[in-house]
Amino acid sequence: LVCTYFIVNVFIGIMVLHIQFNRNGGVLLDEKQTKWVQQKQLLDLVKSSTTPPPPIHRPSREFFYDIVTSSWYPKIVYTAILVNVIFGWITEYVSLVEKIQRILFPILFTVEVCMRMYAFSPKVYFRDGWNSFDFFVVMLTNVLYILEACSEDLKDTLLIRGLVALASTGRLLRLLG
Repeated sequence: LVCTYFIVNVFIGIMVLHIQFNRNGGVLLDEKQTKWVQQKQLLDLVKSSTTPPPPIHRPSREFFYDIVTSSWYPKIVYTAILVNVIFGWITEYVSLVEKIQRILFPILFTVEVCMRMYAFSPKVYFRDGWNSFDFFVVMLTNVLYILEACSEDLKDTLLIRGLVALASTGRLLRLLG
């Protein structure tokens, strides 16, 4: 399992380096492609803010909107994602960590998705590709843990373990967005 995490993280690291290298017109781009990348970068600079406007006359939604759009909120979520991945690496050695990872983090990430969806409204929430990706990863994780809880035979299945590792690593991709 540790080997799986290592390989997936190396793969993600290589992808990040490749994206950063080609962002400014790497050697793999011809002149026309480089020009297109530069135009896309200019377009990204003038693109409007991706944060939806605050809800009006909805005190509870305004409360959650203020939380999820605050400057400290993403830092807490990203820290939780990193701690979850680190816990995934050491679950083979400490059984208490596995219990925390299987109970606390799915609940935490589900609450985070629900807060954002309520604050922005589902229609606005799903317009953002990263939000849709988050929703998919969190729901996949929840379904896998429910399947594991329902059947002891599935708990040690390599497929389920691999999918859980993939879902946990999928959250790392959120850090790129």
